[in-house]
Amino acid sequence: MSKFKVFGAFFVACTLLAGCQSTAKKDYSQLLNSNKVALTNIEAIENSAAITLNASKSTEAKIAINDSVIQFGKYRSNYKLFEFDGIKGGSYSIELRSLCDCLGFSKTVLYPVAYIIDEEGAIINDKPMQLGQGSMGFSYPMNIHGIWSGSFPKTSKYYFLVAADNRNLESTVADVNAQMMSAPYASISVPMTSDVKGELEIKLVLN
Repeated sequence: MSKFKVFGAFFVACTLLAGCQSTAKKDYSQLLNSNKVALTNIEAIENSAAITLNASKSTEAKIAINDSVIQFGKYRSNYKLFEFDGIKGGSYSIELRSLCDCLGFSKTVLYPVAYIIDEEGAIINDKPMQLGQGSMGFSYPMNIHGIWSGSFPKTSKYYFLVAADNRNLESTVADVNAQMMSAPYASISVPMTSDVKGELEIKLVLN
């Protein structure tokens, strides 16, 4: 390989890695100045208009820095609230994908904190069957994938609360393989870092 190609590969790699730095910490500082912060699940229900989940199709949404804010211990997060009806003894499965913002050199994703609560704010399910880096392909870019499933303890309206795990902002939560123009048969691993905001896709299945 010529010196030019070596330098080109090194330059592209450095650019990709430098581009991964997000503005997550700057955005998070806005949450610290929020005047209205939910401290309980009931307050979270009261402070946000819920989006209805339809079991026949997926729901797309975005958590943004102007969304309602909830306090989790020592950190805060914007959140989205989704609602659906459950019948006692019936089963459910909720599949969540938090999609990578992979445009350009910056690769960021919202690493989710999510759980199901009833209309009184009681937590029904906060333990996903799986949560981690999801597969990517024609339908999805790189993503964080989780599944929550179980059965309803009573007939009630339920809520799926999705927020961002903001404890380690801008830390690497997954890797993206990227090709270098100067070496098309080689690839480098580019980190996907955690962000306060992101695109979501949710699928609800009821039985």
